[in-house]
Amino acid sequence: MDTLLLLNPIAFSIGALKVHWYGLILGAAALIGLLLVIREGKRYNIPQEVFMDMVLLGVPSAIIGARIYYVAFKWEDYKDNFWDVFKIWNGGIAIYGALLVQSSVQLFSSVVKGITSGVWPISVRLD
Repeated sequence: MDTLLLLNPIAFSIGALKVHWYGLILGAAALIGLLLVIREGKRYNIPQEVFMDMVLLGVPSAIIGARIYYVAFKWEDYKDNFWDVFKIWNGGIAIYGALLVQSSVQLFSSVVKGITSGVWPISVRLD
């Protein structure tokens, strides 16, 4: 006996705005991640502003990177409808693009700010 769990992809609506479970979970994960790195940053005397700057750079760059990656691999669908590239609400993002672009932006930002870490030993300042 197979049972199928049918879950509405929309968690709730506020007027015409529909909030999907996927977005709700990603938002909660980002918030929890931010709170955890702020707490860990206190152990290493890293100001909270560093992490807030990372989020302000990271979220938009991840969304843009995810969309660019998706469109690049589905170019046949978009080459005749250029404006559809910007219609992210119609679906189509790829996590690989988000990780690639967001990591590159964070690395560049770290170099510019002179932030060093155990992962990327950066000691170059571009002032």
